[in-house]
Amino acid sequence: MTLEEKLRSDFQEAQRAHNAFRAEVFRSVFAAIQNRSIENRSKGGGKTSLTDEEVLEIIAKEAKKRKEAAVLFREGSRTELAEKEEKELRELERYLPQPLSLEELHVVIHDVLQKFKGDATQNNFGKIMGEVMRSVKGRADASQVGTLLKEALEKERSDA
Repeated sequence: MTLEEKLRSDFQEAQRAHNAFRAEVFRSVFAAIQNRSIENRSKGGGKTSLTDEEVLEIIAKEAKKRKEAAVLFREGSRTELAEKEEKELRELERYLPQPLSLEELHVVIHDVLQKFKGDATQNNFGKIMGEVMRSVKGRADASQVGTLLKEALEKERSDA
């Protein structure tokens, strides 16, 4: 069963249970999936179904939107809306892979830096960052990875 099929099955379950909140969360994800399908078709790809990796990417993007909205609502003293966004976020997180721990992230960064041995400098930050992000495949926040990578590059520079 693909991830999209699992989402559709859970959506039907939510509808049968008359859980309007969950159904609405699924509808927003399906809208994003449909938009990506149309985008792929218009690029000449011709394929309409998305891979699990693409669906995960969409869910992660939707989760990030909820997280940012909740923060903004809290800053604006709109706790009821922040709580709604956080509840939607928790629902979406059920479909995301478990995030990497800090230790696991340090190991991935260390491994990638070993590949770049002589070229692991601030000048190659973009290449290294891209390689790390491919390695973690959406299981870590890019800003967190960037911060840890900068620290690791600084440490390597000071050790040299």
